[in-house]
Order: sequence, then C-alpha cells, then structure tokens
Amino acid sequence: MFLGKRVILLIQIAISVAAVAYIIFRLFNYDEWATFYELFTKQPFRFALVFLLQLILSSLNLSIESFKWQKLVSPLRRQSFNLSFYQILKGLQVGMVTPGRSGEGVAKALLLPMGYRTRGFLLSVTGSALQNIILALGGLLGLIFIREFPEQEPGMFFQLQDWLIRYSLTFLIVTGAGLVVIVRLLRFMRRNPVVKRITFYLLVVKQLGAMKFVAIVMLTLARYFVYCFQLWVMFYFLSIGDSMSLFWLIPVYYAAITFVPSMAIADIGIRGTIALFLFGAISANSAAIVAAIFFVWFCNLALPAVSAIFFRAPVATHPQ
Repeated sequence: MFLGKRVILLIQIAISVAAVAYIIFRLFNYDEWATFYELFTKQPFRFALVFLLQLILSSLNLSIESFKWQKLVSPLRRQSFNLSFYQILKGLQVGMVTPGRSGEGVAKALLLPMGYRTRGFLLSVTGSALQNIILALGGLLGLIFIREFPEQEPGMFFQLQDWLIRYSLTFLIVTGAGLVVIVRLLRFMRRNPVVKRITFYLLVVKQLGAMKFVAIVMLTLARYFVYCFQLWVMFYFLSIGDSMSLFWLIPVYYAAITFVPSMAIADIGIRGTIALFLFGAISANSAAIVAAIFFVWFCNLALPAVSAIFFRAPVATHPQ
C-alpha cells in the first residue's frame, strides 16, 4: 500500500513537471510577444480590469465544471465541491500533456477510490459527450447565422461554409445514429457475458436520473456561454470587431478546435491558425486575434494547470 502511494505520488509529480514544462515551452515559442506587449500596454488600467475579469470568468468556468463533475459522480459517491474542484484541476493538468487532452477524463476517474474508477470514467465520457454535442450545435448555429462579412474577404470561408454545415449535420446525425445502434446491440446481446459486464457499468449513467441529467446539461451550457463570453471580451478589448459575424464566429471557432482532426489540437499554434482563418474574414488585425486567443488559453488552461501543483487533495467524504 505504501509503495503504491509512493508510485502514485511520483506519477503526479512527473505529470505536474511535464505540464509546467509544456506551458513554459509554449510561452518561450510564442512569436507575438512584442506585439502582445504593445497591445496590452497602450491601456494598462483597462487591461488590468480585463485581466481581472478574465480571472473571475476562468474561476467561474472551473467552478461550473466542478459542480458538473460533482453531480456526475453522485450515483457513485457523495463528495465535496473542494474535492471535485481538485479532481478537475488535476484532470486539466494531465490533459495538457496528452494528445487532444484525452487524458483529462482518465485522470479524473483515477482520482476516485478503487471500485469506482471504471464507472467514473464512463460518467466523465458522458459529460464530455454532452459538451461536444453542445459545441457541435453551437458551431452549426454559428455557421447558419453568420452575416455581414466584409466584401474584401468573402472567398474561401464562403466556399467552405456549405461544406462545414454539411459536415456538422453529418456529425450530429452519425453520432445520434451510432448511439441508437449501440443501445440496440447491447439489448439484443444482453445475455452475452461481456455485454452483461458492459451493461452493468453503463447502468451508472442511467442512475443519474432525469433531474440530475437536466442539471448537468444546464451546467454544460452555462460553461459554454462563459468561455464564449471570455473570447468576446478579449475581441472587444482589442477592437477586433463588433458585428454579428464576430458573435456567431466564436461558437464556430470553439467547434473547430474541438472537431478538426489533429493530434495537437490543444496547441496554441493550431488554435491561432484556426482563429486567423475564421476571424481574419472580419478583421485584418492578425496580431490582435492571436493575442486574444493566447490570452484566453493562458487564463483557462495554462494558469489552472500550473496552479494544480499547489493544491492538495481534500479529505474525501464517505461513499453512498
């Protein structure tokens, strides 16, 4: 037992060091520091207010996700908000050093006691699936309602717009159909020993109940609106644009960085490239666009991942 705890501690230290090293690497390789400094020192007082607002919104973002995780694991055990918050931070930290942040859900599940981890992972996957559905719907609505692009930059995006709408609709239809097929297959093969075991674990999702499921959906929507608002605040501060096109492009951007196939989609460079492709259609200020994306990434991912080093696991409450 003692050896196991030491191994877990060493793994946590290694992950923390890797996450911090990755963030430092990204900061050192950020090519727009001079422009970033110039943009944010022109109005230092206003920038200080925006920075404070971003920190508040980032904290709200993490708090909403912690409440959501607390409700997700409620069929397994009662745990405090503080413990849920700690697990979210550690999951985020692991996500920073895994492809596509794929390790985030695994880390949260592994921080649960033995006997709850497999079902905890399935609950985490459920939460991520809801978030991805909302991201896809938001991106689809954004593509449909985009209006008033400047005449000098209409070409490529408009040529791709219909394809992107079809891509989003196909994704949603295939996802929905896939879920229906999986459920029917599990019911048809319910006597199979392997399927019985899978069904046993999947029952934990059903145990959430309608009320908790609705609450989880509402929390997911609330978090989505918070980080959309965060990016809009940065664009407004940097005078990138104030048209309805900008408003609707923000959900398109978040859908794109989630669903565009890439092993390094969490990388700030790829986020910047996608942002320039989308927001460059309404603003020629490329430096400001990249600065806004970088700043939101820094507040929402880099700072929480580093701060996770200084948090210790709270004492867990008793399971149900």
